[in-house]
Amino acid sequence: MAGESPLYLAVERGYHDIVDLILGTCKSPSYHGPHFTTALHRAAMGNSLECVKLLLGKLPNLTKEADRDGQTALHIAAKLGHQEVIKLLLSADKSMAYTRSCKVNSKTSNTALHLAVKFGHLNVVKEILSHCPDCWEMRNGYNQNILHLAVVKEQKQLLDFILDNVWASELINERDLDGNTPLHLYAATKNLDGCNLISHIHADKNAFNFANFTPLDVVVQASDQTERLNVIKDELERNGATRGFRCSGTRLKGKRGKALCESNQCHRPEEDSKSKADTYLIVAALILTVTFAAGFTVPGGYENGDGPNKGMAVLRHKRSFIVFVIADMIALVYSSAAVFIQYMFSPSEGEYFLWHSFPTTHGNIRIALMAMVTAFISGLFAVLSSPIMKALLCSLGITSLLGFMGFFVIFTNGYRCFQLNNAGNRCKIILSVWPVWGGGLGFAIGRILY
Repeated sequence: MAGESPLYLAVERGYHDIVDLILGTCKSPSYHGPHFTTALHRAAMGNSLECVKLLLGKLPNLTKEADRDGQTALHIAAKLGHQEVIKLLLSADKSMAYTRSCKVNSKTSNTALHLAVKFGHLNVVKEILSHCPDCWEMRNGYNQNILHLAVVKEQKQLLDFILDNVWASELINERDLDGNTPLHLYAATKNLDGCNLISHIHADKNAFNFANFTPLDVVVQASDQTERLNVIKDELERNGATRGFRCSGTRLKGKRGKALCESNQCHRPEEDSKSKADTYLIVAALILTVTFAAGFTVPGGYENGDGPNKGMAVLRHKRSFIVFVIADMIALVYSSAAVFIQYMFSPSEGEYFLWHSFPTTHGNIRIALMAMVTAFISGLFAVLSSPIMKALLCSLGITSLLGFMGFFVIFTNGYRCFQLNNAGNRCKIILSVWPVWGGGLGFAIGRILY
């Protein structure tokens, strides 16, 4: 088939002698297969130890090649439980045990160890840990460790193995992107026997997730109280678990309760944080670009003569020009801060931190927008000569600015002094008040600056 190299086909069919011939004859043999796989992917998939040895001897860098799903040969072998292939791959390159599949910021990304736990391959888990003893602390794209996964996938053997290790105390209270510890997730399992998890000496039985539920809350407030849930409830209470009562008026029932039991996760409503972060970043970057350019293309231009003022702004002595410079600088600084915050709290740093950076970013963008509008109005004011045009410009500009601020305050903050739940009534207040305020204030500012 098209896209499959001879080397890939030879590995696929198990022709070891042909693989050896191609590798020994060609200086840089093609090794690609379908969907961005390589000959090493295919050898790992087929558990072909001879082909793996030949490929690693001639093309050792193939261990770093990923397919279209971001999976290396090590991920494939871990998923399928091929222990001997894992041993060969890690002997050639231990660093791949710390590489996550897919994109780094994807919730579906996993290391080879995570995949081995998900698919229940205890022998592979032991093999990976024997080569890389510290990779147990790695987390996947959903910020879950191997204990989370053993509980979610209800892998009893792996759960017992993990809890028998001394480093289990470091994993047992870690939170995923929803704030769930392994105990929260255990409360939503269907068949797993996790008594040793509940009774573990280091387990925090009263930890809160981001929905403000303790493990006991998750059990008690489930819509369908089965016999299994009653057993888990009794076991939790015997080991000191209590209700949190932070969400005493909320019950996990209906679609929400069903989603918890089916996915073993308590979803937050802010699932669109990545999209929101991208929008903020684009808006902040646009404001930053415009204000940066305005700083070098000032209204009125620059002095062209040979005197001491050559290169200085022509309108530098006008008060309106000074307002332009100050407003432009404010917009530049606050938009830069918004870009910096979104960069620092990128999705790869964790969705929880990203979400909690939004209020600060939103405030910076709001200030930058208002400063940019102010700079535009004062810049036009500086170059106009007609007093009537200046007054009109200020009236329109201030009116629009106050209208924008009014919409923002009433719709986003919902100040209680208005006591309005109807959007139509809010609009009537804005439309009736802002022309008076804006027009009067704009005319006054125009007269002062003129």
